[in-house]
Amino acid sequence: MKIASESLSGHTSPVECVKFGQCEDIVCAGSSNGSLKIWDLEAAKIIRTLLGHKGNVKCVDFHPYGDFVASGSSDSNIKLWDKRRKGSIFTYKVISDNRF
Repeated sequence: MKIASESLSGHTSPVECVKFGQCEDIVCAGSSNGSLKIWDLEAAKIIRTLLGHKGNVKCVDFHPYGDFVASGSSDSNIKLWDKRRKGSIFTYKVISDNRF
């Protein structure tokens, strides 16, 4: 296991959640302003900023193959993102009683 010796900059609002990719070469962080940022850890740079949530991003996870990211927000939406694109590719709206 590698120990981080650097910090990653980019978010201007508090970070709410963080998830490392399967190979631990990328990391995604969701913030209180509704944005997600994906960093290449080797290069220590942002490779994608994902915008679309209107509330705090509360959870994030990568698909096992790494090209897709799912995020949940206090705006009652779960979004599916393709990290190769800028926008979400699908949005699930949570309705009453925490149903989709």
